[in-house]
Amino acid sequence: MKIIFCSNTSWYLWNYRYGLIQTLLASGNEIDILAPFDQTSEKFSRLGCNIYPISMNRKGVNVIQEIILVLRLYKVVKQVDPDVLVTFTVKPVIYIGLIARFLGIPVAATITGLGTAFIRKSWVTKVVKKMYKAGLASAHTVLFQNADDRDLFVKEGLARPKQAQQIPGSGIDLEKFSFLPKLDVGPEKLTIFLLAGRMLWDKGIREYIDAAKIVRDRYPNAVFQLLGEIGSDNVTAIPRAQILAWQDTGIISYLGVTSDIRPYIQEADCVVLPSYREGLSRTLLEAGAIGRPVLAARVTGCKEVVEDGRTGLLFHPRDSIDLAEKMSDFMVLPRVDRDRMGREARLKMEKEFDEKFVIQRYCKIISR
Repeated sequence: MKIIFCSNTSWYLWNYRYGLIQTLLASGNEIDILAPFDQTSEKFSRLGCNIYPISMNRKGVNVIQEIILVLRLYKVVKQVDPDVLVTFTVKPVIYIGLIARFLGIPVAATITGLGTAFIRKSWVTKVVKKMYKAGLASAHTVLFQNADDRDLFVKEGLARPKQAQQIPGSGIDLEKFSFLPKLDVGPEKLTIFLLAGRMLWDKGIREYIDAAKIVRDRYPNAVFQLLGEIGSDNVTAIPRAQILAWQDTGIISYLGVTSDIRPYIQEADCVVLPSYREGLSRTLLEAGAIGRPVLAARVTGCKEVVEDGRTGLLFHPRDSIDLAEKMSDFMVLPRVDRDRMGREARLKMEKEFDEKFVIQRYCKIISR
């Protein structure tokens, strides 16, 4: 079978869908990668995939540029003539959906998250909804990473009930992200909080900073870290100068960008995510698999991963005061209870979010 995978970055496919692509290749399928060229494209080529690099502005709204993009996507899809199209992220889901509808090719579309257009409602939200409805009209299957997104799309007529299915996010590779108990090293007994993700206001970074200020006054041994990309093309991106200003005042330590998050999670005592909304947070899955408790906002895409009081603590969204209280609660939590939370988090990942479950679902859908 000939299958095209399309996303707005190759990086996304390599980091989140590598296991699925590898499984399909091992079964004798031909895999074509249609995404912007980056450092992972050559890795896909060595894996045995065909690469079709295409420039794509993730947040661009220039009508002429978007029409040109659709025509380029159409040209590749027409040339490859796949049996199935598998799409991720907003523009590929919409544009490939329209192309597939015209060419009569079945599509499995994944809604990886609703993003800024749904968090900050405006005229753009209405336009995006109309485009989703058109792009998903003929999709064979529309996969959602949480029940709230699925129900919203069905309620507003953007997807039909028979199309909509829920999966546990991208799942987590439990061998790659192996369990590693936290070891106390050195005499200082610091407690390290880690927020990992793109540096966006919508990730709740303002609330994280404000809460950090409160907690540091109470507990000088608390350390607050930020890890992730600065300068994203997202409209809610935080300027580099602001991140560095926070670091200069000693509130946080900015750790930069990494291709391997595991050492940072292993060093942390607790992973924090005050995001306003997620599809299903990959960071929380990674933290749970390694065995770290998490503090997360009680929002879609986070609350599904965290069992309050058992695998971590939930706090009110966009509420730095409540976040500070939960951080303070964690600061006084005995090591034995922190370790228990970490073990319970790992067990939850094994039972509900093993990547093998997700791969099996996709393979079944694609084979149909």
